[in-house]
Amino acid sequence: MKLKLILIGGCFVALAVLLLEIDTRIDPASRFKEWSPDSSISPSDFLQEDPWFEIKYAASIRSIVIIHIDSTGVSAKTMMDKHSSWYDQNDHSWELLKHEGYHIYLTSVATQIINSEIKNHNLTYDEAASLRDSLSPIIWELQEAYDDETNHGLDTLKQKEWEIKIDSLYHLGL
Repeated sequence: MKLKLILIGGCFVALAVLLLEIDTRIDPASRFKEWSPDSSISPSDFLQEDPWFEIKYAASIRSIVIIHIDSTGVSAKTMMDKHSSWYDQNDHSWELLKHEGYHIYLTSVATQIINSEIKNHNLTYDEAASLRDSLSPIIWELQEAYDDETNHGLDTLKQKEWEIKIDSLYHLGL
């Protein structure tokens, strides 16, 4: 039974990786928005249609870490996948956009860790990609806890607590 669960889980992971590979081949210039400390998001950044099925929250954002190599070397970048992010156009609250933006900050924590390791240990592209892959489940768990504990930003007290936590991680690069 345990082996079956492991095999099923492995199949889901392989499918997710395959779908990510297919997704990222679609016009990256218009699909992704590079995130920097000066970035902000707006409703126009959410290009996916609202889900056709009923859902209890008003937005969803997808951010990823890509490993980039150019003439200056290897680096990690945080990217917002605009085509996999949606926003209920009837909800124009700043709080909702702020909540979604903090998801990107969580992803950026991983980016900072990877860039620090690249700089301090002269990581190759493959080593940086491997580090990103090992950090992804941790960031995913943090993303899930953030949404669960804040009730997708609706619990304003918990939202503020998480903003302080995320700001601390982000500014410390931990």
